[in-house]
Amino acid sequence: MTLQMTILETGKPGNDMKLLEDFYNSLMMENFEEEEREPLEEWVGMLEGTKDPGLWVCVGTVKGEVVGGAVAEQYDDGRATLLTYLVVSETHRRRGFGSALVTSVIDEKGAPIFLEAHQPHISDRIMSPTSRLAFYKTLGFKPLALPYTAPAIEPGLPNIPGLMLLAYTNDHEGCDAADVKKFLKSYWEACYSSTNDDLDAMLAWLDRQGGKVPYSPQ
Repeated sequence: MTLQMTILETGKPGNDMKLLEDFYNSLMMENFEEEEREPLEEWVGMLEGTKDPGLWVCVGTVKGEVVGGAVAEQYDDGRATLLTYLVVSETHRRRGFGSALVTSVIDEKGAPIFLEAHQPHISDRIMSPTSRLAFYKTLGFKPLALPYTAPAIEPGLPNIPGLMLLAYTNDHEGCDAADVKKFLKSYWEACYSSTNDDLDAMLAWLDRQGGKVPYSPQ
């Protein structure tokens, strides 16, 4: 069974918006709660270049059926990538499709790539956080020791504390603190947080680390 991957990207001519809609309505609607999903119209605006940040989507199909996808956003003028969503249909899991989709992000965008994940003690309905963390570690992502809070993705929603920020970098000893700071500033500017208190706390923590952010032992 061969996975065919189609790339949709901001600035790319001929993006298949029907494929994007099919992916969103089938897999995103089924696997993510409303408060976890960015609206489809936001994605369309990003791909068309009328909204920030830049968007990159890899949709996986098997014999024409949408079976998975990876979604990434570009921050810091394209120098940093945030892997925002990864999903594979339940009937096509455990076949290496998730790894293939993440690898496509790595191959296309390169380091640094960031992603948010639940702490290991917080469960969800799709995959145990421990299993998810182990999966991303096999692909080269490492959790940062940064006490992390994610910004609200919709107006009126609260910021999201208690998450981990994972990073894919070329440095085995730590992640460049300057890269993390520039990413966070750009990310929060594009989101809908009503206050920057959480961002300021993270930036102050990063300043205290010196040049590198240590990886967490988790």
